[in-house]
Amino acid sequence: MSISTSRNGLAPRIWAREQARRIRQDSTGDWWRELVGVIENDVPAAFHDPLQQWEARAELFRLFRLTERAYDQMRRRVDGAKLDLSPMYVPVLSQVTKQIRWTVADVLSAEQEEDQHLPLLGTTVGYFFRGRSHLLSAKPKTGKTELVWQTALHWRDEKVLFITEEPIGEIQARLRRLRVEPEEGEHVTIIPALQAGLTPEQILREMEDASCTVLVLDTIRFLMRIEDETDNAEVAQAMSSLLRAAGGRTLLILHHARQETSGDVVDQPAGGLAFSGGVDVSLVLSHHQHSESRLLLRGVRRNGRIEPLLLEWRDGRLVAEGEADAVSFAELAERIRDVMADGVWRRKSEILQALAEPKPSDTHLRQVLTALVEQGELERDPAEERKGATYRYRLAGTKPVTKAYYGDKSGLTASNTGTADLFSGDDPFADMRGRCQRCNVRDSMTGSLYCAPCAREVYHE
Repeated sequence: MSISTSRNGLAPRIWAREQARRIRQDSTGDWWRELVGVIENDVPAAFHDPLQQWEARAELFRLFRLTERAYDQMRRRVDGAKLDLSPMYVPVLSQVTKQIRWTVADVLSAEQEEDQHLPLLGTTVGYFFRGRSHLLSAKPKTGKTELVWQTALHWRDEKVLFITEEPIGEIQARLRRLRVEPEEGEHVTIIPALQAGLTPEQILREMEDASCTVLVLDTIRFLMRIEDETDNAEVAQAMSSLLRAAGGRTLLILHHARQETSGDVVDQPAGGLAFSGGVDVSLVLSHHQHSESRLLLRGVRRNGRIEPLLLEWRDGRLVAEGEADAVSFAELAERIRDVMADGVWRRKSEILQALAEPKPSDTHLRQVLTALVEQGELERDPAEERKGATYRYRLAGTKPVTKAYYGDKSGLTASNTGTADLFSGDDPFADMRGRCQRCNVRDSMTGSLYCAPCAREVYHE
C-alpha cells in the first residue's frame, strides 16, 4: 500500500488517526495484518523524520491500545496468518486528543462514544459493557462464578480468557452440570492459575499477551495475592495493574462481599473502597430476602443507572426474570387481584391483612393499588383524591352476590314472611349467618356478605 504525497503534509498524529479509521472501516477480519503493514511500511514512507515516525507509530499504538509485547507477537506471526484475533477486538477509536485545557463548550460538543452492552442471560438491559472494567461481588457460594460462566458461554462473538482459582476438576464438574457441549465453549480459554502455580506477574503477562476481547479474573484476592484487602494502597496497586494489562478490553473481576448487608452497592465489596473505586461498573449479587431460589443483581456505574435484576435458579441454572421492580410490581398486582376477586370493598389495611407472606411494604402496596385504579382494574371509594381520606377498593365491574337486609330481624316470623319452611330453631337465621367479610367482627345478615353497619356503608343507605 502506498501513501500519496498529499498526506505528507499532515501532522503525524492526524495521519495516524486517518489510517486507524480506514483500517476499522475497511477491514473485514484481518485488521491486524493491515495495522502491521501500516506501521512497518506506510509510516516510513509517509515520514522521513525518525521523530515523526515515532510519533505516528505511538499514536497508532494508543488508538489500538497495543503494548510493545502484543505488537511484537502480532508482527512475528503475521506472515503465517496464525494470529487468532476476532474482528470484535478492534477497539472503538478514542476521541481523546492531546488537548490539555477544555472549555465547557468543547466538552459538550465533543463526539461521545455509545456504550455497547454485552448480554446477560439473554437480557437486553446493560450490566456488562464492552471495553469497560467491572467488579462483581457476592458472598461465598452465592452464585457469582456460575453467573459469569453462564453469561460468558453465550458471548459467541467474543474471545474470552477465564483466569480462575478453581482447579480443572472443579471446572469440569461445573461445565458438566451446566450440560455444556464442547462447541459451545470454543470461544473460551481457561487458565487454572493456582493449579498452574502462576504468580501475579505471570498472570498479568498472560493477560497482556492474550488475543482475547474479554478477560475474567476469579477471584482477585487469591490470584493477585492481596495480603490486606482493607489496605486501599495495596488494593489500588493491584487494580491499576489489572487495568493496564487489560489494555482497554472488557474486564470482569470477581470478588467476595462483606458478611454484613449494606444498602449501598459501593460498600458491599469486602475490604477497601479502592475495589469499587477502581472500576467503571460495580455489581453486587445477593440472595433475595423473600425467596431462597432467587438472587438479586444490583449495580452502579460512573455515568448512568443500573436497574436491579431478579434472577432465579431453575433446574440448576440461573434465569433472568426481569428488572426487580417490574417483577415485584407484577407479582403483587396479581396477588391483589386474587384477594379482591370476590368484589368486596376493602381498606388498604384489610388488603394487607388478606395477603399471604411475604407482606409488601405500606408504600409498595399503596403504589400498586393506585396503579391498578388508574388502569381501571380496581374501583376506589371515594373515587377522587381527598387529603386525609380513608380509601376502600374493590375489583372493577364486580358486585356482592346479594344485598343486605337493613331492618330489624327480631320481628320476623314464619307467619309474616310466608317462609316458615326456611326457619329452624330459636333463631330462624342461624343456618345462614356468617362472619362479616368487611369488618370480620360482627355476624353478617341473612343472604348478605356484611353485617348491618357495614352494609349501610357499602350501599350508602
